[in-house]
Amino acid sequence: MMSPMLAHAIESFQHGIEHHFDGTPRSRKFAILHVDHAIELILKEKVVLMGKGIYKQDGQTLSLHESLSSLEKSDINIPEKPRIQEIHDLRNTIQHKGLTPDNFTTQFFINFAYLFFKRFAVQELSLDFREVLPQKYINLMEGTPEFEIPDIRLDLKSTKDIGSSIEKVIRAYTILEHISSAIIEKDQQVKGMHKALIILGERKGVDKEKLDYLLSSIKALRNKVVHSAYVPTGYEVDNYMNQVGHLLRLVGAFEKKG
Repeated sequence: MMSPMLAHAIESFQHGIEHHFDGTPRSRKFAILHVDHAIELILKEKVVLMGKGIYKQDGQTLSLHESLSSLEKSDINIPEKPRIQEIHDLRNTIQHKGLTPDNFTTQFFINFAYLFFKRFAVQELSLDFREVLPQKYINLMEGTPEFEIPDIRLDLKSTKDIGSSIEKVIRAYTILEHISSAIIEKDQQVKGMHKALIILGERKGVDKEKLDYLLSSIKALRNKVVHSAYVPTGYEVDNYMNQVGHLLRLVGAFEKKG
């Protein structure tokens, strides 16, 4: 019999996917909020199944980060951890700063969340995925070609031209996430965007220290934006966008394929 927590996780996941296909700005916000909540709950469900408690001394339950840490200590491998944390950061930015994620950012993270939720539900919770999500939504998610940026130069330009300073920072960072995903998917030993982009840059003969400096600078502003009430200045955003563009050139993202 399914626990109430797992049932609620599945319900939240379904609602998130439904909102995703609504396609409105409001629905994009709730798609991210619901799938993040669903991921947090299935992680807690696994913690309970491992024989551990999810309640702390203050009566609060484990946070998403604490649940991930608890599972790691039980030797549960979660290679998706860095991107799960990125979704949670995005959720916090939506809730605390009123961000409305654009189509690109929403689709990127919903596609990831779908793949993670499916893997975890089947492998770690022994669920039949058809019990998790109605078949029509499985067909829609799996019938859609993998999302690709047609021309990164155009996409980066649109990021510069539209949206608030916070939206620009989030969108540009998601472009870097997208570029790194090809490496992460091919090599499960590569943990996170930072290492993946360094691998891409080194393949192009770029010095590791230069790549590391650029990435650290980019991540510093992004983390300041999503982990505090800080709103970046126009100068900071312009410098940030220039750094993202420079990094993309260094790793070969602007090179024509084929």
